[in-house]
Amino acid sequence: MQAVVLAAGEGKRLRPLTKNRPKVMIPVGNKPILEYIIDSLAQVGIRDIVMVVGYREDSIISYFGDGSRWGVSIRYAKQSKRLGTAHALYQAKDYVKGNFLILPGDNIIDSLTIKDIVDKEINTILATYSDITSKYGSVIEDKGKIRVVEKKRGDEGGLIFTGIAKLSTDIFEIIKESMKNELYDLPDILNELENLKISITKGLWMDAIYPWDLLRLNFTVLRNIPRSVSGTVASANIIGNVYVGDGTKIGSGVFIKGPAYIGENCVIGENSVIMPGTCVGDNVTIGAFSYLENSIIMKGSSLGKYSLVQNSIIGEGCSVSDRFTALSGRFKKILDYEIISRENFGVVMGDDCKIGAMVTTAPGILIGNNAKIKGMKYITEDICEEESVV
Repeated sequence: MQAVVLAAGEGKRLRPLTKNRPKVMIPVGNKPILEYIIDSLAQVGIRDIVMVVGYREDSIISYFGDGSRWGVSIRYAKQSKRLGTAHALYQAKDYVKGNFLILPGDNIIDSLTIKDIVDKEINTILATYSDITSKYGSVIEDKGKIRVVEKKRGDEGGLIFTGIAKLSTDIFEIIKESMKNELYDLPDILNELENLKISITKGLWMDAIYPWDLLRLNFTVLRNIPRSVSGTVASANIIGNVYVGDGTKIGSGVFIKGPAYIGENCVIGENSVIMPGTCVGDNVTIGAFSYLENSIIMKGSSLGKYSLVQNSIIGEGCSVSDRFTALSGRFKKILDYEIISRENFGVVMGDDCKIGAMVTTAPGILIGNNAKIKGMKYITEDICEEESVV
């Protein structure tokens, strides 16, 4: 059995995090989302993988290579124009020789999810229950036929299409003919099949639509990490499932409560507190007396002393000075032509930002890549890429 993994998209609603990387390469639990797909395929014995890449493809190819590190074989097909999911799948036609699975590369799934379809008949789609159907294709039965349809905003929950299906190479001819009519998305193609079948999974399937959704994915994968404490640990109090990588230095008086992940070659300053749901990437420095909770701090960033970061995401290579505060609370904003209202969220900071001392951000603030903020500022509006606040 082969697998075709679609990894060509950008993920615009996850900006600024996807400005420098595709959605599939955003780290949760300190590894890219796409890696969870590869791991799960390997666990069920599917080792022949075709990966369709496009946006920022070099970051994917350089990370995964030929797949040998995961015990799989990866070949790459390129989608030069991102016209849709069926168009993306069509780019893999020369690599697929028999029945195969198609999977999106930007979801978190486990091996149980794949097992719910791998032994099913050809032309079977995998569905799951969701409270939000408007962002996905809803699976309905229409006159005895399974169909994938778009739901309007405000619709109640129900069955949605996970993007995972078991197909044969016959699908490529259907896609070819459909593209002549400018039909480029996979649900349009699947609805052309007379014998479309459905399998419902109760396995893990999670997607991130907006940046704050990444924290839910992050917490979920952290719950499955084993306790492993390496590096140098002073008189710290470490409770629960906590991973501490090689070369990391944990200062005296530090309190860490799992699930939490601390990468390699990090420095956690004395008397700091790291609460559940926090993932600290490799080569990160956290200043003394800081408090982190339910947050992602990507590799190579530093937070100064007395920082307070809750329910937030800090990108790669950021330099944040002392007494930074990411206020967490309720916010409302317009994204993707929709009014978004959320509770308990802090800040999203892009890559390579430089933040001065005693800066505070209001809940829900988005800070673009390479932004610079002078000290003693209270940020109440989003900051654009490379913008300076002086």
